[in-house]
Amino acid sequence: PLLFPLPRVLREPEPPPFLQFTATGRSAVLVGGGGRARVRRNTIARARGTAVEVQAGGECAMDENKVEGSEGYAVLFQGGGAGRVEGNMFADGRRAAIAVSGGSSPQVVKNRIESSRATGVFVFDGGRGAFTQNTVARCRLAGVEVRDEGSFCVVEGNTVSDGQDGGIVVHSGARGLVQANMVRDNAMAGITVCTGA
Repeated sequence: PLLFPLPRVLREPEPPPFLQFTATGRSAVLVGGGGRARVRRNTIARARGTAVEVQAGGECAMDENKVEGSEGYAVLFQGGGAGRVEGNMFADGRRAAIAVSGGSSPQVVKNRIESSRATGVFVFDGGRGAFTQNTVARCRLAGVEVRDEGSFCVVEGNTVSDGQDGGIVVHSGARGLVQANMVRDNAMAGITVCTGA
């Protein structure tokens, strides 16, 4: 017989399951005014407004989330909001999955955007940012749209496919660096630069 118990094997704890909730207000998550947040491993379904909104002075890291069926933007950076959006799944939103405006400049990396009923990524009104290694598929409008004077972004290493409009569209005085993307099987031109861009 043993005089003392055998030691238990220590294991790393399993990550918690995705938190699931339905957002009913303006924003499911709102970060601003010097606030810093990490939104991780959630399912945000059917937000009536914007699912995650980052306003002036706010900073948000968003990773490994599922956002589906939002009435507003899935993620909106505005007024200089900052952050990183990485490894998320966005599906079936009424507006753009990721929208950036007003001097905001997030890093958007390795996300999957599918079946947006609008644009997949929308940069406008002086928005900036780096959009790399994302997959954007089956959007009703452009997969990536960069619009308005003062808007500038880097669009690199993405796959933009199967859209009902153009793949990547830069227009209305916007600027950008578009390189090393795979753009295929969109109804309109793969890459469009027009109207003073």
